Amino acid sequence: MLSKNQRLTRKRIEYLFKKGKRQTTPSFAMTFTRNDQPFARFSVVVSTKIHPLAVNRNRLRRQCYEIIRTHLTHIPSNIDAIITVRSEASKLPFEELSKRLIEAINTLKA
Repeated sequence: MLSKNQRLTRKRIEYLFKKGKRQTTPSFAMTFTRNDQPFARFSVVVSTKIHPLAVNRNRLRRQCYEIIRTHLTHIPSNIDAIITVRSEASKLPFEELSKRLIEAINTLKA
């Protein structure tokens, strides 16, 4: 799990959905903007359309947070991003999910 200061607050999530830039890949939809902090902040969203069971949604969400946590040194440090998992990503094995998520995050141009 990410540390508390690396997770987005509810207010910031609402702001991002209203004013943030959007970028999509086949596996993820991302809403992002610049922040004034010396670190990146993230939130991961998995819809009930992806998995009807909460157990499966939470597992996918935890996997995404773990990928982000282990690759923080390779991620741009001045962004706030909401990562929405799309249905294609839910079928991927962990290694492929990791590869695609890091590629998607590194393409963000805030």
